[in-house]
This record gives sequence, structure tokens and C-alpha cells, in this order.
Amino acid sequence: MSDPQGSKATETECEGNSATSSQTPTNDQGPGNREAPGEELPARIEQPSNAYLSKMPAEIILSITEHLGRQSLKSLALTSSRLHHTVSDAFYRSFNYETLHIALDEGDYEMFQRCIDHKAASATAVWGAEHARKHNDNIRFFSFKPIDYLTLAFKEDKMTADQCFNVLQWLVDNDGDLTSPCNDLHLLWIWPEQIRLAKTMKHMSHTFLRAFLTVADRAKLDVTAEIICYLSAKGFNFPRGVPLRDSNPYNRSDEAINEFSPLGITTHSPLAWMMGSAYPPRVLEAFLKQLQSQGATLASPLEECPESFRCDIINASDGPRIIAQDTLLTQFWALAANLYNDLLDPLGWRPVYNGEVGDIWEAKLNLLDMYQGIDDSERRHLLSILAALRKIEAGSQTKGGLAIRHDAKACWRELSNALSNSADETKITKFNGYEPADRVHRFSFKDEPYTVTLGSYGLPVLNY
Repeated sequence: MSDPQGSKATETECEGNSATSSQTPTNDQGPGNREAPGEELPARIEQPSNAYLSKMPAEIILSITEHLGRQSLKSLALTSSRLHHTVSDAFYRSFNYETLHIALDEGDYEMFQRCIDHKAASATAVWGAEHARKHNDNIRFFSFKPIDYLTLAFKEDKMTADQCFNVLQWLVDNDGDLTSPCNDLHLLWIWPEQIRLAKTMKHMSHTFLRAFLTVADRAKLDVTAEIICYLSAKGFNFPRGVPLRDSNPYNRSDEAINEFSPLGITTHSPLAWMMGSAYPPRVLEAFLKQLQSQGATLASPLEECPESFRCDIINASDGPRIIAQDTLLTQFWALAANLYNDLLDPLGWRPVYNGEVGDIWEAKLNLLDMYQGIDDSERRHLLSILAALRKIEAGSQTKGGLAIRHDAKACWRELSNALSNSADETKITKFNGYEPADRVHRFSFKDEPYTVTLGSYGLPVLNY
């Protein structure tokens, strides 16, 4: 958010002396005609004795404003109270809703509200490549929409999560385009087919789903869950995959990495992430409910899979094209690695009481049962993980908490043993290329389980 003191200083400068503010409009049109964040036209203007413009009909004044730059509009507004009333809306709408663009780009929620008040906020506004942010130069050939700047403001904490939610609701209510934010596409290998599909399927932004992989603030995550459930209820689909966790999501120092290095997880499966403790059960339920509303469950035959959730095999050798439809797989070993991180990572999501990780896991298993998302064999392995969690948490209760260097190896052993003891005998088909493609989704074992070696200070390190 912009500094409120800086905003006040700008407004005070506008209000301080109407006599000095009354100046002849200048020809200052141009794309560089940006106002400082937080700028607001003053509410009261003294009436000069010779303000001839103020006596003109409003229609003539408005026809003049079409040819004026933002600074000229501001100067004209400061000429008299009547002109202020007549041209203030034009000032906020000028240069393709430039004030709205500034508000979203700077994360200035108060300025956004002023745009609403002046009927100068367009949910369908589009800004060209000249507005591309420096760190998005590789996608500068895209047009930028309000959702692009909103998701960046959310990610970079320029607005609070509640403020972002309010702007998002305004975009939905006013038919704004919420699909395919440019910063989402920046995470992926961009093909025209992907962009077209994301728009057709009304996929919600990855940014909100990825927050649970990169944010530890419970308050922000609670609002994020509310955002996701709201979008799902409004007909926006979950994306087919969630891009990988950032290489250093919590900005760990070298010292912090030596203290604890999370087990890396290679998967785009949305289920792998939604089974993690940071995702509240209501997010998983919204996902399962949405799938059910489209006539399928996770365990449905593949031919019943909705297009919005379809997992495609794409051949890119002679141009990207879909060559087959596949079953989405979530690896049991990825689930175990996720839970290991949830139990021990001091910088990531943290349980607020001993036993919370197990309680969340149990609630999600109940949801998978309720929405018919697993078969008996999958249920058995997921319950084995729950039993391992309860054993770890019981030991933690006895010792007064888990110590990373003392308990990390034992935690991983409990979680991995819950799976490895029965992995070879399981009826669950192991992952083998792209076969079999028989269901919408399966929990699965890889050909070889994850192997773990001891890294710094004897902590487990996951290998592939």
C-alpha cells in the first residue's frame, strides 16, 4: 500500500492555496501523464470573481475536456466549484482509466475507492504493453487487465487480503475478465492452446492457490480460502495443475536452510497440494463439490471427466497438440513429503496446536469418502498415513514438541514406513509412463519410492 502520509501530502498541496492552484490549463497530453499515487482532487474550491469558464454550459465544458491532459483537467477543476463538479469524473476517467491503473498497480485501495465514487472504474479496461512491469518483460506482448494488477498486489502484499477480495468481488459483479492473468502464464510454458483453454474453461488464477505454498500468515490464508470458495461458487473452475512451489518460498537465509530444508515435491497435481495442511478442508470440499456438479467424482471412469479438469498428454515435438487423455495421478510419496514439511518447517505453515495436522488430514479423508473420491485400496493407504501422523503427534505431546535435529529423521521414517510396508503388495497400479488411463484421478506409487539421504546435520534430503 502506498504511504498514507505521502497521499495526504499530495492532497494538502492541492488544497493549500486555491489561488495559486488556479492556473491556465496546459497542453500536457501523453502516456507519461501519470499522477502520484493517492492524488485526489480537493473537495472545496473558492469561487474566483472572473471565472468565465465556470459560466459556460456543462456540455461545452465536457467537449473541451476531451482534448485536455490530466494536469490540465486538474487545473480546470481547481478554477471553481462548478467546474470541479463538472470535470472531476473526466479527470479520473482520463487516458483510458489511468487513475484506476495506478491504483491497482500501486495497491492503493483508497484511490480505487475514489475511482468507484467518480464512476471511473472499468472492470473491462485493458492496458497495452507499455504498462508491462519490468519483471514481466518476457510477457510484455500481452495486454494487461485489472486482474493482472490485482493478483500482483495480492502476491506482493500491496493490499490486504480483504481489500483484494473486495476488488475481486467488484470485478466479478461487473463482468471483468478474471481468466489467465499474465503472471499465471509467466509460470508456465505458454502455448496458445493453454491460453485459449484457460479462458474457455474459466480457470481461476493460480496465484490464490499458490499462496498456500508460499505464505505462512494464517489470516491471509483464511481470506484466500474464502476467495477460492467464492470463485468456485461463481462458476470459476480450479486450474488443472498448480505450478511448483517456489525454490525459496519463504526467503530462507543460508542459515535457515542449514537448519531445515523442506523436502522438494515434483508434482502439478492440485490434489497433492490440497491435501497439504495449509489448505483448509473447505478448499478441498469446494474442489470436490465443483467436480460433482459437473457430473463426476475423482473415482469416475475417465470418459466422464469434465473438460475443465481433463489431464492431457501433449506431444510438443512437432508443435503442441493433445495426443491422449490421461488419469491425473497424485503420488503417495508426495503426500508424505508434504506432511513432513507441515510438521517441521519453522518458516512455513505451522500448526497452532499439537494434533492439528492429523485433524486436518482426517477431515480431508472424510471429504474424500463423502464425495466418493477414493476406493478401498486408496483409503487403506491414506488411513495408514493418518495412523503415522497420530503416532508422531502423540510422541510430540509427550516430549513437549518436535525438535528438528532430534525428530526429523524419525518423523520421515514413520511416514515412509506407513507406505513402504505395503507399497509392493498394493492393488493400486504403480505409475508407469502414461498407463493406465482409466479414471479421472488416482492416488499412486511411483515405480521407485522416494529415497532419502542424510544431509546437513543428519536431516533427511529427498532424492528422485
